[in-house]
Amino acid sequence: MNRLTKILRTLLIGGLFNPSSLLLRAAFLLVVFATFHIVGWRDDTRILSGTSLPSDSAVVRGLLYAAAYFTAVIICPILILTAAIQTAMQRIFVSGNRTEVGSPEPDMRRQTRS
Repeated sequence: MNRLTKILRTLLIGGLFNPSSLLLRAAFLLVVFATFHIVGWRDDTRILSGTSLPSDSAVVRGLLYAAAYFTAVIICPILILTAAIQTAMQRIFVSGNRTEVGSPEPDMRRQTRS
């Protein structure tokens, strides 16, 4: 239960541009889409093109499935790529062994002779 609370807190309250939060949100959106697909709501998208007689629940299911599909196809890859790029940039620029700008590399420094 504590782990689920931590995941939900990260999903809802976590940092907006934190890589783990971005990946968690993408995974959540993909799970929602997969759930709608497994349940069979894809068939209800026929209502959007007018090929089926609409019922109230079929219209809602069709619109929810279409929204989840476009989210999974457009938003989730953007979230995943953003998390990957941010993680790579953090590893490159926020490493503990970086040198100051303009300072020579350690092997290129002058050796003083006594």
